[in-house]
Amino acid sequence: MIWSRKPSLGPLLYNLSAVMLGSDDFNDLAILPRLTIGPHIRTIKLGYLEDSFSWANLTAILRKAVPTNLSSFILTGVASWSEAESLELLLTLRGAKTLDTNYMFLTSRAISLIATFPALEDLKFSVTEQEMKDRNPSMVGNSFQTITHLAIRSDTDNACQLMLMKIQSRTCRSLELRRTSHDSWNVEKLFLALHACSMASSLERLHVCNLQWGYKSFNIDSRALKHLHSFEQLRDLSVEPSSVDLCDNDLLEFAKSLPQLRSLVFLEDYVLNNQPNCTFIGMQHVIQFCPNLQKLAICVDAREIPIFATQLDGEYPVGFHLTTLDPRNSPIWDACGVASYLIVLFPALKTFWTAYSDGTMDLEEGQVDIYGAIWLEAEGLLKHTFTSQTQW
Repeated sequence: MIWSRKPSLGPLLYNLSAVMLGSDDFNDLAILPRLTIGPHIRTIKLGYLEDSFSWANLTAILRKAVPTNLSSFILTGVASWSEAESLELLLTLRGAKTLDTNYMFLTSRAISLIATFPALEDLKFSVTEQEMKDRNPSMVGNSFQTITHLAIRSDTDNACQLMLMKIQSRTCRSLELRRTSHDSWNVEKLFLALHACSMASSLERLHVCNLQWGYKSFNIDSRALKHLHSFEQLRDLSVEPSSVDLCDNDLLEFAKSLPQLRSLVFLEDYVLNNQPNCTFIGMQHVIQFCPNLQKLAICVDAREIPIFATQLDGEYPVGFHLTTLDPRNSPIWDACGVASYLIVLFPALKTFWTAYSDGTMDLEEGQVDIYGAIWLEAEGLLKHTFTSQTQW
């Protein structure tokens, strides 16, 4: 793929497969995009956008020059636009396989238009709850028939639920739901919506996250997880930042329902002297019933290590494929004991970090984190083991 930001005139100009342009390029005569956007272009990226960006110039150029086999159209910047401008632009992109409108909020009419794109596989867009409530038209027949990767950015979980119920995709394998406001989201309702709209049966990756740090955590409890039993193909589940309220039995039922998991990330925000309800026993349940697990991030009470004599099968379960572990700021007393225990459970472990690994904990005056130094000691022991194994 050949990229160009400011190409020179010559033979290279006619062999460009991808181009990245910005606001200034579309001013007045828009000479640069007129020269670069042609029949060989497969990917167009637009960044550095300003409110004065000329959507009319962009649409006019695409109408004249955009190839019928354009693969990707991606907005990396944000500028104001009207519904009419968005609809005119989208009409020129009907053949795209990848469409990312970034945080440019789309109207329901624009989304209904995108739903008819015959080759669209990867879609990322933003929508507000108010727009969905005000207009909310039904999708046309055969909506999103080829979609495999979907990312919805929204201010509320209600907007996401409305969109999911309308999309009703049975081909989507990867779904990202990203919160763009400080409003609380109900993860249980989101998982229920996925179950109700039949998307759960095809999903391999589900990621719920925030636009930026500082927003509220997503609450994860047993009621939220009970809807995951129908996610038969799920390989990758990530909720961050999360506030987890689970016990060992909850993790047992969860692990039994998702045996194909390869990555489980409940990335909890730092909580001073955290006291989770689940223990290493719950972690062992996940290892036992998710044998393909490669990455795990979860807080557990690490102050008590399960005794060998209490193991039901006379042995600890082993996560042979797990290479990445993050216990966040789990409570801990014995650095050496925990490091030894984790080496037994995860013989292939290569990457280990905690909430303390980057040394950025910013405590208020008078606050003392009683677990930080212990985890740093455990981390040092584990990394020494990794180094020794590599050298051996």
